[in-house]
Amino acid sequence: MRKLIIAHLLAAVCLSWGFGLSFHDDGSVDIRIVAVVGNTPILSTELDQVVFMYGIQLPADSEEVYKIYGKILNDLIAEQVIYQAALAESITVDEETVNQEFSARWDSLVSQFGSEQALEETLAAEGLSLSSFKRKLKDQVREGLIKQMFIQRHLGQVEVSDEEVQKFYEENRDSFGEYPEQVKLRAIVISPPPESVLWAESERISRQIYDSLRAGMKFADAVEKFSDDTTTKHSGGYIGEFAPEDLPENFRNALQNLSPGEYTQPLRGSEGYHILKLNSRRGGKLSVSHIFTKLPDAGEMAHKTAQAVYDSAVSGVSFDSLFVHHTKDSSMLANKGEVGPLPVNSLPPALAMLIDSLGKGAYIPPIEQNGSWLVLNILDIIPAQKITPETHLDYLRELARRQKFSDKLDQLVRKMAKKIYVEVRDPKLARYVDITQ
Repeated sequence: MRKLIIAHLLAAVCLSWGFGLSFHDDGSVDIRIVAVVGNTPILSTELDQVVFMYGIQLPADSEEVYKIYGKILNDLIAEQVIYQAALAESITVDEETVNQEFSARWDSLVSQFGSEQALEETLAAEGLSLSSFKRKLKDQVREGLIKQMFIQRHLGQVEVSDEEVQKFYEENRDSFGEYPEQVKLRAIVISPPPESVLWAESERISRQIYDSLRAGMKFADAVEKFSDDTTTKHSGGYIGEFAPEDLPENFRNALQNLSPGEYTQPLRGSEGYHILKLNSRRGGKLSVSHIFTKLPDAGEMAHKTAQAVYDSAVSGVSFDSLFVHHTKDSSMLANKGEVGPLPVNSLPPALAMLIDSLGKGAYIPPIEQNGSWLVLNILDIIPAQKITPETHLDYLRELARRQKFSDKLDQLVRKMAKKIYVEVRDPKLARYVDITQ
């Protein structure tokens, strides 16, 4: 999967670099220019990269292949026309905006690989350095933002009237078919808690253990039952003999007034809380045992909380009260956690099966998503319906708006293409390039 992601990225970035190389069996390199926009060449390998990036299946018929490649070339020329027209109008984008967009793209990319190191290793296997890849990706982001600003300047916000929606529907009604089954959900999102909560939970558990000791539980029994230190829990918690100056200050201060056999209150360490027992003092050293309570795993803690929320909802606790108590996101609070309607066939198969089997009103057991846990309530299931303006006006309006935007963008590109030098050098592809016509 990672190889596929990086292959797509490499193809996309290579397109933004504007170069490509074809290697013959004898090792020689062939650079074939299929078109020129202004002073920028478009190479045959760029067409190959698009085919690869989108997984386009090429037919056996050679003329159909030329048709596909001609359409791709038409789109690449359009992209380059927009970019060069934007530069001609001196459109620029400030570096802060570029950096923000780049950071978002980069963070998303790194998350897909698990770490920046994993991404760097994958790039290295492809013969690329992390620094050069980041630089080229940033250039691609900048170019994309410049093109967006140019389009926004010339087209603005494209809207459609009710009459335009109706006309669009009448012209395309035979192609719509049915709108798929949809579901409306309410969601409680349980995110991994911050570190402060993890420390508080570790201290809470450690204090419960301390209270058990105060109530008469033997230290060795508490170690065996509660300690998270797997190397010492079966040996009474013994951790060694220490000179006082070798111990952390809070440990040293807590132990100095103890008599052998006594133990401290919970003390914060580097990885959790400790209850220390002074076994003896010999030769200026302290013999110490401990009961260790580690910091809980943030993901496991979120899952545990989500499971408790689900159990409460199933047992009859108001979803509204659970939602208000556990939701911190202001945007979700505003819409009461409602999500959708969503096409059921667009959801993960396992979730879609649960929705169909559980039905309206049911609660769905916690589902992990991007490190957080979701508890879902099925508000409504909307059966598949024939698409009409009466039943799907907003959907049709968006389709009509996109079509209108596409038509206006096509007109804009053709207008700009008359002002910029465009030459298609491959006659077999030229038959399917209509941007200059």
